[in-house]
Amino acid sequence: MKSVIRFATGFCLLFTLAGCLPDRVFWSPDGSVAAIITGDQNDGHLIFCDADGVTLDSGLDGIAHLEWLPEGRGILVGINRTWDQWSQIDAELLDFERARVAELIERISAGTGSEHGVVDWINAQRESKALGPNQLLIVSHYLADHPDITLPAQVAAALPPKEPVEGVQLVEFEVNGMQLGERSELGFVTEPVWAIRPSPHGDLALLVYGQAFNQSSMPLKLALLSLGRDGAPVQGRILSPNSAFYPDWARDGNSIVFAEADFITSDHQPFSLGKIREAEVFNKEGVLQWEPPMTDHAIILMSEQTCIRTLSDGQILFSGPEGQFPSGVKDGIRRLGLFSLDPERRPTVSSMLAYETSMEIGNFGWTFEVNPEERRVALVAEDGRVAIVTLADGSVDFTQPEADTDSNLLTLPKWRAQGDLCLCLPLPETTGNGAEAELVLYRDGNKQSLSANWPESWIKGFLD
Repeated sequence: MKSVIRFATGFCLLFTLAGCLPDRVFWSPDGSVAAIITGDQNDGHLIFCDADGVTLDSGLDGIAHLEWLPEGRGILVGINRTWDQWSQIDAELLDFERARVAELIERISAGTGSEHGVVDWINAQRESKALGPNQLLIVSHYLADHPDITLPAQVAAALPPKEPVEGVQLVEFEVNGMQLGERSELGFVTEPVWAIRPSPHGDLALLVYGQAFNQSSMPLKLALLSLGRDGAPVQGRILSPNSAFYPDWARDGNSIVFAEADFITSDHQPFSLGKIREAEVFNKEGVLQWEPPMTDHAIILMSEQTCIRTLSDGQILFSGPEGQFPSGVKDGIRRLGLFSLDPERRPTVSSMLAYETSMEIGNFGWTFEVNPEERRVALVAEDGRVAIVTLADGSVDFTQPEADTDSNLLTLPKWRAQGDLCLCLPLPETTGNGAEAELVLYRDGNKQSLSANWPESWIKGFLD
């Protein structure tokens, strides 16, 4: 029994390490410029950097996450903000979030049969993680702005006192070279943003948001968001109430592929039974479907960190536990693996890593990145090194020698369009600017430093 506990604990630690690894570097589609989040992981500062290490400060703080729009014409940015008044909240809250709050206000205002019933309902919603603290806080703002609504004392006591509401504002910026241009505010959500993934057409985006990595976390939600093109309003719809971090668009931009859990994962339960789903966002006539039909491709064991990536030939790559089932935990799960399925041919799951390759890498973080030619993947090996695996023959290239590993990973590795891999590598000694690692471009064993001349303010919280 003790060996089973040690096994499960080891997996939990590995998943926590991988999940805490942030996205900080985002290369433009043509590989000319990287948008980089420096400083604190969840409240960073935005700079731009080209492939020669030339940088420019954007002056933008509070960055939670970002992604480039197709053709490099701009970026979608999540910016941490607070809202103080109901009028601001009402004007800027994204419509699918407003619908959740409106339903909550209606239930609380109307009651559920008795004063005691309302309080029980609020507590039940909290316990089931269907209701977060910010939703209740927004209700307090609404009631403060509508003094004609009075609630029984017991119900009012169940609501938090009126305080500023924290959230993430979604903003679209034009980018000219390394300069921020025109700004367009889309709206905000009330929970942390983990992923923003614009469509290949550039008129829609996927948004993954919610509380993660704590025992009281709510499910991560996957939302589809229109970007308000041609004067149309910004709209959105929650597609999944319990999604993993890393969904992807099919290459034609007509559908979305994502991993959805059947129940909420937690720190004490690293796996959940789930499925790989595909949502047909555009029908055959090219009409946008806000309630898209879903196709289930495979039943899998997954976590919040399950990564999905689609290829141009229709294959779907995903990460997940490797093992034999049905079986007990000890014998059933061996290690994490990388798998493929092809919905157009035969939807059978097959392993992408040979046994020898898996043994050389060991357990890796859930995330992986496919290179522009779709022939290699970069993933973080068990010992902290970044491994580049050639899918055709299973050969592995490590970006640093085994003796030079560093388990304190700083950012997810990212491919540049030209085939370089951008990642952080540890420095032998702390340099004069306090850096313990450097941001480099890696190609065929050659490394080019991008952060050699960074000021200490950019390094602090990122490379120190």
